[in-house]
Amino acid sequence: MIENKFQVIKYRGKEIWIADYSNTEFEEALPILHYVEEKILSSGRKDILLLDIVSNIKLNSKNNANVKEFAKKVDPYLDKYAVVGVGGLVKAIATSLKIFNLIKIKLFDTEDEALEYLAS
Repeated sequence: MIENKFQVIKYRGKEIWIADYSNTEFEEALPILHYVEEKILSSGRKDILLLDIVSNIKLNSKNNANVKEFAKKVDPYLDKYAVVGVGGLVKAIATSLKIFNLIKIKLFDTEDEALEYLAS
């Protein structure tokens, strides 16, 4: 199940890591989050291009700490980080992380826009 929510693709010659959290409750998304975190941390790379798809994810304020902790842990390994489908609490969390320069994150409305940014 978790493996189906994570993939590495080639797009315009660039390797892009994609995590799909869409249409999940946060309790379902948490194992995916930990799986992706482990993949990133164990890669030893500092140039990962990461796309998170979060359309219709169900978060509450309790999940805020988990998301921020993930972002802080993986940030040193990322060259670029794009998130698609952001709204509500997810947008507030992402915006607060950007404001405090905790992570290099860009928010997009579509996967195509995010992929173009990551590949540029």
